Parts: sequence; C-alpha cells; structure tokens
Amino acid sequence: MKFVCILILAAITLSSLEAAEPARTPVLLELFTSEGCSSCPPADRLLETLDRSQPIAGADVIVLSEHVDYWNSLGWRDPFSSAVFTDRQSNYASRLHLESVYTPQLIVDGRSELVGSNAARAEQVIGLAAREEKALLQIEPLESHDKKSRIRISLTRWPTGASGRATLFLAIASNQSRSRVSAGENSGRQLTHVAVVRSLQSLGDFDEGTRISREISIPVNPEERSSVRIVAFIQDTKSQRVLGVAQLRPGMDQPGQPIAKDTTTQAVLCHARSVARGWESKSVESQIETALERQERRFPQPTPEQVQRQRELEGLESSRTRVLKDLANTTHERYRAQLQAALSHLDEKIAALG
Repeated sequence: MKFVCILILAAITLSSLEAAEPARTPVLLELFTSEGCSSCPPADRLLETLDRSQPIAGADVIVLSEHVDYWNSLGWRDPFSSAVFTDRQSNYASRLHLESVYTPQLIVDGRSELVGSNAARAEQVIGLAAREEKALLQIEPLESHDKKSRIRISLTRWPTGASGRATLFLAIASNQSRSRVSAGENSGRQLTHVAVVRSLQSLGDFDEGTRISREISIPVNPEERSSVRIVAFIQDTKSQRVLGVAQLRPGMDQPGQPIAKDTTTQAVLCHARSVARGWESKSVESQIETALERQERRFPQPTPEQVQRQRELEGLESSRTRVLKDLANTTHERYRAQLQAALSHLDEKIAALG
C-alpha cells in the first residue's frame, strides 16, 4: 500500500509540475567575440553560463558565438573567425545607429545591444525580450540515409501584426570549442567557447504571415550530431528584429520528434520524471523540493565589490573602444604612438580585473 501511495504522490507531483511550469519564450543571443581580444573571455564565460543554466525567468536562451576577423592582424589569428560575422556585426551597427563595432558585443533578438560581459544588463534585456510574442518555429530531425543529416523547419504561427518580409536563417554551431592561444592579447591562455558558429546561411525571404515548411539536408555527418547544435531563426528583413528562433541540440535529435521552442520546460519535466522513478533512494518530498529549486534558478546577487569591479571593467572597455576607434581613424604617427601606449595601459588594467 505504501508503495502505491508513493507512486500516486509522484505522479501527482509530475502532473503539477507540468501544469505549473510556464512556457518560456525563445530569445536569440549573438555574441560577437574574438580570441584576439583580452576583454572577450569574460563574455564567453557569461554566454556559456546563460546557455547552461537558463537562469532568466520566462526565457529560453538560445546562444550563438560569432567570431569576427578584424582582430586577426593584431598578433593572433582566431581559428573560428570569419568576415561573414564581421559583416553581420557591421550591419547591426548600422541598424542600431552605433558609431562603430566593438567586442565583446551581445545582440539580443536583433533589437538590443550591450557589452557582452555585463551580466546584470544582459539579464535585464533578456527578461524584456522574453515578454515579446514570437513566431512558432520548429526544427524536426528526419531520418538520414547518407553522410548528411536531414531536418524539417516549419513556421506555423507568426507574431500578431507581422507584415513585410523576413529572412529565414540556419546556423550550424559546434557545441563547445577550445583553443590554446599562443600570441596576441590572450597569449598563453586556454580559451573555451560555446555554440561557435561554423556556418550561417539564408534559406530565403518570405512574406510575413506565410506558413513555412522546408525539408533540407545539412552538411553534418550523423555521427557528428553529438557535438553540433542547429539553430534556425526568422528575422525581419528591414528592422533585423528576430521574430522567432528554435534549436536542435545534442540529445534532442530523435527522428520524428519536433523540437519546440520551450526546451527548458522539457529538461525540467525530464527531471520530474526521474523524481517519480527515484522514490526508493530519497523521499518524494525532498526530490520535489530539488525540482522546484531548479525551476527557480537565478543569477546570485553580486556583492558590492563585484558590482564595483563590473563598473570599472565597463568603463575600461568603453575607453578601450574609443581608443581603437581613434587608432583606426588617424595616420599621425606621434598620436598613434600615444594611443598605442594608452591601449597597452588599458589592457593591463582590464587583465588585472578580469
């Protein structure tokens, strides 16, 4: 009888969690970064934390690392860099009325930008983006019969009032990448990156409001799927606003199972099912508490010292951006030497804080 009661309680708990867990809105984060930039590793770590922990209430954070190539002439050639990402960042700078590009820069849903290492600001902007209505975009893995993987991308619902034209993009990204830097500002460091984009292609423009269903083959060997994530997003052609985004991550690729936008809910429910199965090793009540605690994960409150350090870093990074801009716009040798000295001084202070 005790056994039956425990199973019933576990089943009720699972049902309650499924009913209580609110739907999360997918939010696309694009980090423009470079291994040649000493300010970028903290932003890389923040992106990895956001991807792994999913700490923003109401948001299903989907991340991409896009390595620009304009740092390659300053001592270290970033092996993940591409002019494609430099052009994409420059396009954002134009759309967002910025004076210049910089790294690390985080673009949220194509609409907002911030310094990529600013955790507090990122949490605020992502939270606001999660309140926006999104298109219902899905990626479904299909059976593969050759050395390429096949997927179906479908869009069945647009945000209310959507009009104009939109571009459907497909990104293929390495789940995690590592690099030992031997020159430049990060010389001697082992750097780790998440969701490093290997390819980014347009799948065509569509009238907003049109239902979309595309079956495509992608240059990913089925054996590689454990190390690759696939991200599809639809972006307003004029404003660059991301109208919808979905991803297919390792472990979510069973053929015939559409991957909806709310991947974090799936993870929580998966944990709840393990609670129901694990009655014999722990009390159901304690496992319920663990599940609920995981649902309520947030960034820890920063200490006053951490807040002050973050403010100093942001000030230094802002100054560094201005110096780099001046360096790019002047040919006066004496002034360039002064700017180079200032840049070295700023880099030393940033490295000391970072």
